[in-house]
Amino acid sequence: MIRTLLAKELRQHWIGLLVLAVLWLLIYLLTALGSIVQGAMLSYFEPLGSFLHLGAILGSVTLGRLLVVGEYRERTQLFLEALPVSRIAMIAVKWFLGAAVLMGLVAAAFLLTTLLAWRNESWSLRFVVFLLARAGAACLAVYAFFFLMGFLGRYRFLIYALVLLFFFAASQLRQFEMDNWGPFHLLGPTFAYERDVFPWEAFRITCLMGGICILGSFSLGLLWEGSLSALLAEKMWQREKVVIALVILTGFYGVYILDTRIPKQPFNLEDAATARSEQVTVQVAGSDDLSSGLAERLAGDLADLRSYLELPKLHSVFLVERGDLDPNLYERGILEETEGFLVRAAFRDPEFDETHFHRWLVGELLAAESHDGVRAESCRWVYEGFPDFWSRRNSRSQPMEESRPLIFRALYGLPQGITAQDLSTWLRFRETLGDDIAAGAAWSGLEVLARLHGEETTRRFVRRVLGCHLPHDVRAALHRRLHPPSQVYQHLTGQSFDSFLKEWNGELDRCRGIHQATLESLPRLRAEVEFLSEFADSYDLAYRLLPEASLSSPLRYAFRYCTLPPMNQEVRPQKLQEKLHLEETLTQHILASPFSRGSRVFYTLSTDLPELECSVISGWIRSDVPPRP
Repeated sequence: MIRTLLAKELRQHWIGLLVLAVLWLLIYLLTALGSIVQGAMLSYFEPLGSFLHLGAILGSVTLGRLLVVGEYRERTQLFLEALPVSRIAMIAVKWFLGAAVLMGLVAAAFLLTTLLAWRNESWSLRFVVFLLARAGAACLAVYAFFFLMGFLGRYRFLIYALVLLFFFAASQLRQFEMDNWGPFHLLGPTFAYERDVFPWEAFRITCLMGGICILGSFSLGLLWEGSLSALLAEKMWQREKVVIALVILTGFYGVYILDTRIPKQPFNLEDAATARSEQVTVQVAGSDDLSSGLAERLAGDLADLRSYLELPKLHSVFLVERGDLDPNLYERGILEETEGFLVRAAFRDPEFDETHFHRWLVGELLAAESHDGVRAESCRWVYEGFPDFWSRRNSRSQPMEESRPLIFRALYGLPQGITAQDLSTWLRFRETLGDDIAAGAAWSGLEVLARLHGEETTRRFVRRVLGCHLPHDVRAALHRRLHPPSQVYQHLTGQSFDSFLKEWNGELDRCRGIHQATLESLPRLRAEVEFLSEFADSYDLAYRLLPEASLSSPLRYAFRYCTLPPMNQEVRPQKLQEKLHLEETLTQHILASPFSRGSRVFYTLSTDLPELECSVISGWIRSDVPPRP
């Protein structure tokens, strides 16, 4: 009889199940291929975990609708109840059929992912078991919940709304993080990467949730010989719809009111040195003199910055120690639920450069205050030159040619001077020179502006171009679009921007004549790169640094690279990888990590120059990997 029930379900729902399977797998393939093409993943199993968040819900809702809701709404279950078969067997067949279909879809997606990752990713049997257990438990728990909802008929939408209201209230009032709970944690960010520790707590919660839902499903299906489920399956009356809508809206509005009335606890570092100056707060982890002094200096500097740019506010800064970071590398993150700027740095390291940190912090704070609006290419050169300009605001009386190493960076990067096209295509210009050299070139422009027209005109120019004081909406974007630096300069000074470029280049030529001997001794890197076809579907990359007379031996340099998405966009430093070399004789190197045919690579060679106190590059190159012959 079980076989007969199963055959009946398949004959009745085979079209719906087939459509579900095709659409489910098609959506997953598009998701996986999109992630691969964009190059935005570190593991081929990452898009699987992301897709299952949505795929498990869509599949479970569809199966519950086919196997339960439709059966009771059309009253076809009456035919089954007339057969000599127990009601519990009827419900069990439906539950296990839906679970088998969903697990089959998950297994198919996992198999496709395995085929994609077979030659490109290392994994073990333990890792596979982890993946299958996490995916299986999460998807079955979600399916059990929606199978239970099917027995609630017309009231299932009310339960959906109440569940959403519960999680919304927990998130707003209790800072509950849904991503760290039960099935959402199993399919969360660690899904594709955790190979050693299994999340037993989330697994137990998920299994408990699934078990409760299964028990509830059988209870509703068996209660009063199934008459309750049949009654709930009837269409909802208009009066019921109005009442339910009012209950839902009242609940969400009540949570909103409570959320606004409950004061948010401001972020506070424990055992931290705190400094406040003109509505600017800085906290530095630690209670010793080093932390107190650093907090005072940062607070004073940021208060001056806020006053200089006439900013209505400035994020509070929270600095914590992370000793394993390089002294000149910093991690940042904007805090949730409160205004703040969290930074991790190795500020207790003897090699920590406080001036370098100040410059970095100013740039990042301006980007945060403008919601990254200052990174627009039209005003980018002003934004990148301002941190150095600001850090040297007390040294303006010093001749420009003595402003080392910034003047060396500007002269090294601008051997032929600056042009209007360089400024309008700043991102391309910066990829040619490198970040530090381009920032030095931008600094020289602001420095010339201040020496020509004074501090007040320069302050007004920077404030108008960056627009950090503007509202964070379309008005700020339109302002930067309609008021480029050239127009702002002409409005403030009454002179053409071409005349300013002439003065700028004239000052650079004067300084170049003073430092000509030093500039001629600085090497310029040249790279030779080629793709070697080692396999049918991929290339290795061979590179070497070309000889240069001014290169000293032994030479320490790095090959920096990353893969690119199809569309041209700015590459963040966090995506870059590098290979370090120290050698007496320049030789060719082979990058063992292969690149697939048709992909795109971003690369350069770099080395540090003591005279410039920064690295110089051979120029970033965006190159297409040759396609299949």
